Amino acid sequence: MAAYIKQFSIPFSFTKRIKNLWLNLSIYQKMIIGYMLIVIMVVAVSIYTITILFKLNAISSSILSRDIALIDINKRMINSLLSQDRSKENYLLLGDEVFLNAFQEKKREMIKDLSSLERLADTQKERDEIEFFKRLYFDYTNVKEAADIDAQKIKNSRQIDDMIKTLEGINLYREGVINKKTENFKETGGNAARLSLIISMIAFVFGITFAFFVTISISKPIERLKQETTNIAKGDFNRRIDIDSKDEIGELAAAFNTMCYKLNELERLKSDFITNISHEFRTPLTSLKEANKLLLDGIAGETTEKQQRLLKIIKEEGDKLIKMINNLLDLSKMEAGMIKYNFVPSDINIVIEKAVNEIRLLAERKSIDLKLEIKDRLPIIPMDSEKIQQVMINLLSNAVKFTHEGGKIIVKAHTEDSNIYVAVKDTGIGIAKENLQKIFDKFQQVDTGINHKLRGTGLGLSIAKHIIETHHGKIWAESRLGKSSSFIFILPIKIG
Repeated sequence: MAAYIKQFSIPFSFTKRIKNLWLNLSIYQKMIIGYMLIVIMVVAVSIYTITILFKLNAISSSILSRDIALIDINKRMINSLLSQDRSKENYLLLGDEVFLNAFQEKKREMIKDLSSLERLADTQKERDEIEFFKRLYFDYTNVKEAADIDAQKIKNSRQIDDMIKTLEGINLYREGVINKKTENFKETGGNAARLSLIISMIAFVFGITFAFFVTISISKPIERLKQETTNIAKGDFNRRIDIDSKDEIGELAAAFNTMCYKLNELERLKSDFITNISHEFRTPLTSLKEANKLLLDGIAGETTEKQQRLLKIIKEEGDKLIKMINNLLDLSKMEAGMIKYNFVPSDINIVIEKAVNEIRLLAERKSIDLKLEIKDRLPIIPMDSEKIQQVMINLLSNAVKFTHEGGKIIVKAHTEDSNIYVAVKDTGIGIAKENLQKIFDKFQQVDTGINHKLRGTGLGLSIAKHIIETHHGKIWAESRLGKSSSFIFILPIKIG
């Protein structure tokens, strides 16, 4: 078993080294290596194809310049033999020099063709046949006046037949050579085409595979970076991306992780600073508030009407500061997970009605028509009544604050898809579409174009969001700028 494991440990180790080497390459180097491999395969196919083309060209040139030329010469020699034989017979029969001259002319042509035939013959078999033909031919061309013309004609006819058979044999042999070369041509061409197709397919598959993996190795980390960047934009700095590669994407991921760590540290320092400052402010502000109350109650002596007005202004602004500090402390505790929630089955109808009644007097001061519309009794749900009450008060206070005198505020609630939907709709100034998400971030106050006195701390909606999400719910805003706003949150009827 150990030997078996050792047998496969070497290729596994080699594969691991190759993987590590690949991970340490930059994207540029990976692209260069991939494209070089594709180029090498294409060049290999091209070189192989050119080599085969040269080989096929040599075969076709050999067939045209040697084989077909040799066959053509043989055919011409056969015709010349027949023509010579006729001239020789006429000369022997008639003794006319014209026929002898014609015979000699054909002989010169035959010798010239015979020389070409010897030059083209490239096998020993053909050379032997040509030598045999030459002996026959030179014996045949030795023209003498014969006493017995019939005997001479018989001899000539036999010689002509032997020479023609010899030339035809050479032709048959050469035709066989042509057939072999043609088959070799087809086989070589077919093999070249198949091999070229195989290498081309390998190059194509490799190119597609390489492009796929390179694209995935780039797009997946970038997609993760995009998602994590979105989370950071939402304020979640506890993010980390683990990427093994040492290329540009890996360096970017490392820089991203460093940025997250520093942002998280900065957020922690900021939260600690705000918490500490809030605690430090609360004690002197409480003392100032109590001192102001004593002055208003006349403990330190009678105060004039003008002094009373100034003391009331101090009281109102002090209350605002204390409220802001309390909100800061609450938000810091929520983000640190230090706020305890008392989830018990509660009647949300009572919570909504109580919040509406608490804000009604504030609405009446601005002649705002505040209505509560709940058609059916809402079910009992697990929740922290005080925290949901805080959300309702915050949403209603904002609605009153940003609604003009004589406007309307409607609170609606209903059950849908195992959730309770609660909406606070007003006829106020509205919110621009691009700001609908920002308003739930802490310290975010969008420019409403209204009196600066109406602007808050930018913490109320952020606290409301924390409370609703802790209840496994969701809160959002819908608005038409200059006409109305609606703040809606949903709470599940059952948790878990």
